[in-house]
Amino acid sequence: MKRRVSILIILVTLAFGTYPLNFVSRNDLRVNSESKTLEFHVQSRENESPLRAIAFTEEQLTQENEKAFSIKLSLQSFKRPNGLGMIATIFDGDEPPSLIIAQWQNHLVIRSRRSRDDASRGYREIGLRDCLDQGQRRDLLISSDESGTRIFLDGVLAKEAKGFRLLDPNSQTDGQLIVGNNAQGTQPWTGNLEALSIYDYTLTPDLKIESSQSPIIEYDFSVRNGTRIPNQVQERYVLKIPASFKPLSREILSPMAEVDFSTKETYADVLVNIFGFVPLSLVIYYWVSRRQWHFSKVALASLFLVFASSLTIELTQVFLTSRNSSTLDLICNTTGGALAILLAPVLFRLARTFSASD
Repeated sequence: MKRRVSILIILVTLAFGTYPLNFVSRNDLRVNSESKTLEFHVQSRENESPLRAIAFTEEQLTQENEKAFSIKLSLQSFKRPNGLGMIATIFDGDEPPSLIIAQWQNHLVIRSRRSRDDASRGYREIGLRDCLDQGQRRDLLISSDESGTRIFLDGVLAKEAKGFRLLDPNSQTDGQLIVGNNAQGTQPWTGNLEALSIYDYTLTPDLKIESSQSPIIEYDFSVRNGTRIPNQVQERYVLKIPASFKPLSREILSPMAEVDFSTKETYADVLVNIFGFVPLSLVIYYWVSRRQWHFSKVALASLFLVFASSLTIELTQVFLTSRNSSTLDLICNTTGGALAILLAPVLFRLARTFSASD
């Protein structure tokens, strides 16, 4: 009976840790030709769908003019992300990405990678508060040159950050353009993207182009060639929309710095991960304690097995398209295991007492 209960607890814990067990899932991105929009994470707008979405260029975006860079976006956010929701990034394989344009709560966040000598966190950040309310359509123009960066919201200058450049000339700036998520697929943005253009020169406050040059990227989302959105300006930088979701990079144990501790969902997740590992930890302690070792040796051996079990689940999640491998989860699982192991002698003694009284 004890063996059967133990096996059941192990299987239930593994099921919760790996559900849904999908190594391949549908890309939750819809191209709406009528409204000329890309609709990201359609399923998760009304429920907590495990599906993820991503679009990206297979070619690396080459920054030919190191002095200036501008990006225009017309978008509509439909859900506050848990942490950062990546609207657009330029990713060259290193972390942090060269450029991040994201949503945090209802704020706009812009991060530009810097060398460690220039910024302790590896990036500099500017933003715009309370500009991405749910369901509200916004036109964004972010234009940068040697003097700094200007953010225009619906055609009006909303912020100017002197000395801040979108792409640091002292850092590698070439990379793939990724839309609607990060390269690892762990920071989804939920909303509609109506327009996306990139320029290698500055745009003036009246939104008129200073140069006769055309943009280097301009997408018309009503034009589609299978799983690809062609660039209207040139043959390069076609936006790929794969039928199945697959991240461009795998992240093993995402760092604590990516956790948003300002949301109730995060603390709920912490509690679930702590107490969710208590039953498995008690099972492990029970079978290890049968070896008649000293408590300290039993406790250490049990804690190691708890840690190994949690690590196995987190490593499995690396390959699951709907789960995130997280350092925080590993810490919480191990913490819950430690609490269970400390209380186990008392709990088992009480259980034997009640069993004997019956």
